[in-house]
Amino acid sequence: MSDRLSGDQRTKALVHEAAHWLADHRGSVVRSGAETVAESSAFVVLGHFGIDAGAYTFPYVAHWAQDKAVLKRNLTEVQGVAAGLIAGIEEAGLGE
Repeated sequence: MSDRLSGDQRTKALVHEAAHWLADHRGSVVRSGAETVAESSAFVVLGHFGIDAGAYTFPYVAHWAQDKAVLKRNLTEVQGVAAGLIAGIEEAGLGE
C-alpha cells in the first residue's frame, strides 16, 4: 500500500485488496471484473461501517465497468464478497 494514503483512503485500499483475496482474484480472472468486484465490495463494506467512499469508488468502477454488463454480471459476487468481509470484520470486533 502506498504511504501517500491515509485515513479513510488507506482503509478503503486495504478493504479493496482484502476483497481481491476473498474473491480469489488470481490467475485467469478478467481484470475489469476483478477491479469492479473489489472496489464495489469495498464501497459496500465501508458504507456498512459509516464511511463514504463514493468520491473515489464511482469514477474507479466507471472506468473498469464502462460496459454496464461488467457490473451487472458481477453484482452477485460483489454481494457475496462484501457480506463475507463485513462478517469477518464484525467477528474480529474491528467494526466498532
